[in-house]
Amino acid sequence: ALTLSNVCKVSCYEYNSMVAMIENLCLKQAYKENIIILPNSKNEKLPYKGGYVMEPKKDLYENIALIDFRSLYASIIMQWNVSPDSVYEGEDEDRIIKTKNGINFDKNKKGIITSFLEEIMENRNKASRLALEYKSDIENLLKKI
Repeated sequence: ALTLSNVCKVSCYEYNSMVAMIENLCLKQAYKENIIILPNSKNEKLPYKGGYVMEPKKDLYENIALIDFRSLYASIIMQWNVSPDSVYEGEDEDRIIKTKNGINFDKNKKGIITSFLEEIMENRNKASRLALEYKSDIENLLKKI
């Protein structure tokens, strides 16, 4: 908890708030890129209808596939450069990443959200490689305890 709150620059009481962590990571990335993000003083909530969630049916199932949607969403955001600062309103076809909802993104300008997600994924991959590399050492230490 303390490591996560330190990385995301949130208090140790907010480490389980994904929204607080994402906001602070965005602010941290914006600071690195000399971008100022003004706070939303109105604190308005936009009407948004979420996706439909079906009630699970209790049963024993076979051939189940697990899909990691957290990584999937991050991958989609990085692939399409989805970020408020990368919205493109120009007409240069070579720069446009077209979306079905009509909001286009700029291929040539990496957004803040895309940047920090790439950094997080890179660090996550490094941590996974290190964990595998030192797995036997950790297991041996745990046996001695």
